[in-house]
Amino acid sequence: MTTFYPKAIFADSNTLSRCSDSLPGLPKDYTLIRLFLLSYTQSTDTYNAYRRDVERYVQWVWFVKKARVSDITRHDFIEYIKFFQSPPLAWVAPQNYPRFIEGVQNKLWRPFVVPVGKSRVVGPSTMKSMLGCLSTMYTFLLHEGAVVQNPIQMIRQKKQLVKHTHGSRIKRRLSPVQWRYVIDVAEKEANSDIDKERNLYVLSLFYLLGLRISEISQSASDFKSMSLFYRDNDKRWWFEAHGKGNKTRDVAVPDAMMEALARYRVRMGLDAAPSPCDYSPLVPKLKGDGGLGQRQVRSLVAYSFEQAVLHMVECGLREEAHLLEQATVHWLRHTSISEDVRNRPSEHVRDDVGHNDIATTSLYIDVLDASRHESAKDKQLRPDDY
Repeated sequence: MTTFYPKAIFADSNTLSRCSDSLPGLPKDYTLIRLFLLSYTQSTDTYNAYRRDVERYVQWVWFVKKARVSDITRHDFIEYIKFFQSPPLAWVAPQNYPRFIEGVQNKLWRPFVVPVGKSRVVGPSTMKSMLGCLSTMYTFLLHEGAVVQNPIQMIRQKKQLVKHTHGSRIKRRLSPVQWRYVIDVAEKEANSDIDKERNLYVLSLFYLLGLRISEISQSASDFKSMSLFYRDNDKRWWFEAHGKGNKTRDVAVPDAMMEALARYRVRMGLDAAPSPCDYSPLVPKLKGDGGLGQRQVRSLVAYSFEQAVLHMVECGLREEAHLLEQATVHWLRHTSISEDVRNRPSEHVRDDVGHNDIATTSLYIDVLDASRHESAKDKQLRPDDY
């Protein structure tokens, strides 16, 4: 079995000291890579994504290849790509585990997380993200004089490693039936249990505003408050979203969202609408201070999906239920945009959801699929007029 150190190397110098004797220069690797990551601390999402990919990579370089990052060649990196595409079982956990528990190494933590029943083979978007991150890291090391080449840039035909989906329709979304069960079950639970009111509110945020999880969750450097909802001089409500690359945009808030917000706030003992100086958490914890982080928001949405799946199975909708089991929180954003483009101008949807290009928004338009499929339905294997 592959030698594996299931711990956060960036938080534990003991691992480095044990290995530095057999691998001179490793502490320098560590120092430079840490410096690279620290340059991204202003963006929590980017930092976390880069740390994840860098951590996986250096674990492989140091403990599998038993080499330094500066020693890796183009051929070595191609070997890592194969490893990354289908990591060994020893490197995979069935769920997210904290790296440490009260300062003690958590032996359950692994670099890769694949839920039970899901394939260990990574998708094209994950592959593209990894290549981009590590190429950026090697460019940084080049500028620091630590390496003489970027092995990723030396790989020819990188496009073959990532299957581009531009021009494809967005399929990772809930069907109308699935969404109806999700929202109906959440509303039913909220009616009988005030603690579940927050679930209904969060689902409304995702579906009615088309937000990303990072745009409603709290992080150490980005506190999300109720004041993100604001009203302009014409009494129109907007939501100030902080998206990718720390870009800020204003999302038009529909009446249904204000109704969902008012329901939640009133049941929490607050005024129906937030004031400009309302700095209470946008999505608060049930106990303690502060707002929910991304992992907690994902858990909340996953619970809502699970309850909907149970009710769908009870109603005999097993196929729809099985498909819903595959859904993630980001599917709600896809679902929201897909419904929006059916009824609103594409450029309005583009600006609300923060797409840089109208072409990205157009990927969600599939109203022609029905007619295209209908025209193909009667194709014959043996045409009558042969």
